[in-house]
Amino acid sequence: MSGDYGQANSVIAGQNDVKTAVRKVTGTAVKKPFGYLINGFETMAKPSQLAKLRELDGVKSVTIDKTYHVDDTSANEMGEVTKVWQDAHVQGQGMLVFVIDSGIDTTHNYYASQ
Repeated sequence: MSGDYGQANSVIAGQNDVKTAVRKVTGTAVKKPFGYLINGFETMAKPSQLAKLRELDGVKSVTIDKTYHVDDTSANEMGEVTKVWQDAHVQGQGMLVFVIDSGIDTTHNYYASQ
């Protein structure tokens, strides 16, 4: 199994050019990279940046993560979230969290028995 993780680390290391291009579009650092079953990573971007991301070399797809809507704001009050928003001058509007996926590695050992 350790060889598989070595391969995943190699896949993740190969994402550097795409990550740099994504950072130039979004202005934000890439979050969690994936390299074991899929070749991709998470990042944050504005809806207006999605078309540019989809056009980058090495990007096969850009998927928007599920959108959640707040139904109960009492938790915000209990956690003093509004104070944090005021202090940081942000509320998260206009930001999306998504995974950029460059495809599934069908030669991966996991798929050999499938």
